[in-house]
Amino acid sequence: MIVCEGQGSEPSYFSHIRDILLRGNLDISITIKPKPKEKEKKVKETFTLREGGKKRSLRESGKEILLLDIEDEYKAQPTRYVREAQMGLEDGTYAEVWAVFDKDGHPNHEEAFELASNDIAGKKVNIAFTSIAFEYWILLHFESNDTAFVKSMCRQGRDDFNCGQKSHKDDCDGVKCVCGRIVTAGYLSYENGKKSFDVNQYHPNVYDAVNRAVLLRKGYHGDARPIYEFNPYTSMDKLIFRLIHLHNYDFEWFDFHDVQTTRVFQISLSVDAEKIQIVVKNISPITQIITQDFLVLFDVLGTPHEISEKVVLQDNEDYDCSISIADVVKFNSYCLGIKVITNHYLITEIPI
Repeated sequence: MIVCEGQGSEPSYFSHIRDILLRGNLDISITIKPKPKEKEKKVKETFTLREGGKKRSLRESGKEILLLDIEDEYKAQPTRYVREAQMGLEDGTYAEVWAVFDKDGHPNHEEAFELASNDIAGKKVNIAFTSIAFEYWILLHFESNDTAFVKSMCRQGRDDFNCGQKSHKDDCDGVKCVCGRIVTAGYLSYENGKKSFDVNQYHPNVYDAVNRAVLLRKGYHGDARPIYEFNPYTSMDKLIFRLIHLHNYDFEWFDFHDVQTTRVFQISLSVDAEKIQIVVKNISPITQIITQDFLVLFDVLGTPHEISEKVVLQDNEDYDCSISIADVVKFNSYCLGIKVITNHYLITEIPI
């Protein structure tokens, strides 16, 4: 389930990606909230309730669900998006949930991120966060940009300036607003004069956007501030990377510094200026075999580079593996993967 803050651009964007996945006969259900207004007629969604799950009655309007089902203490933005996603884990309906929102002047971002960190049956709410507006993610499809934009689109009351079109005396020419930059640079045009862009005209550049998002975050390494204080910033690429590779891999994100536990292994990671150190412990009572594809570096195209070796581990025995930072750079690595089962990897961003 993907719970979006926006009522138009974000749901439509994820609906476009979902349609691509379903056309490939991918056996997965992706629920988007609020519902994309035009796409729902084209794609019929079904899902099988997981064992032990309780099916809730879902109302037609995403807004109605937020107001009626969410506890009063969580109704403020953006905590309500996190809470609704969390509820999808609590009742067992969804195997994975994401909350998609931006800064947008809301005061409760600290509470939203703290809420998302709560463990629900071994899972947490994933957050795809953008500092100012979803449109910044669109801009990254065309250029790297470190401008600290102050808004998505310049306006006064309900009067949109449509910056970039030279039709308003206060047109900022893309200096203040993200949409203005997109239009002023000639990358895209407004659809029907509104703050929306044709996804078909920018989605083909998605791998460029992922690379630029990663480079942007690298500039904040060592900065102790919470990410909701950064501008510009986006982690939208993590959700998109997850989706566009669903045909080949079941990726599941985790934080680099969090110890991971699978059915038979416990894995811890550390990093210094020269290498990434990985310690794998056999926590099962029987002998286990680590295969060469147990540890993998993936680039943004999903190309794997195996970095482990075949090792036999006795009960409570450790396997130490190190990866040089030079190799990480050499293979243009986007993330490190830990194999759980065939084509299912826990993945993490490499903090270098």
